[in-house]
Amino acid sequence: LFFCLFYVTNVLSPNIDKLNISEEEHSTLKSMFESIWGYVDSGAINLNLDLHFKQNDIYYDIDYKSGFSSNEKGNTNRLLMVASVYNQLESEHKTLIFVRQEEADNNHYLQTLKNSGLWEVYCAGEVYKKTEEFTGFNIAKWMIENMDWESDITPEFRDYLQTYDLLKYLTW
Repeated sequence: LFFCLFYVTNVLSPNIDKLNISEEEHSTLKSMFESIWGYVDSGAINLNLDLHFKQNDIYYDIDYKSGFSSNEKGNTNRLLMVASVYNQLESEHKTLIFVRQEEADNNHYLQTLKNSGLWEVYCAGEVYKKTEEFTGFNIAKWMIENMDWESDITPEFRDYLQTYDLLKYLTW
């Protein structure tokens, strides 16, 4: 709610006031924006993403996904709306999606996000390369040298994951 009030009060209202329209039209337009932002900020649409940080005066807003291989229409629409909101802020924001699965293993909803111009999409190994760009640390190399998930877990847990076709979730 604070974000909604701040944005309407400090960003939208002053710009609406500059418009060459009647006071009644000013009031109506402000009311319409308050309604829209109230809906966005009500919790009906979740604006949360998994990671937010600032680097070199750019805000990065990142969402992590396992993949897009089922009916993801609602989530895709939410993500498009979320990116639209972040990209309307005065400070520079970049919205990124990091997807565990290879791009070819995802459906058209991932392509919708990728082609929207609102999201930068990185899949599988691309995620590690982008992470290294941000951190300067080659996490992919470190993981290859230090981790072997299938060997590091108990045989019982590995059998459970295999039985329910969940071993694929050990790779990122």
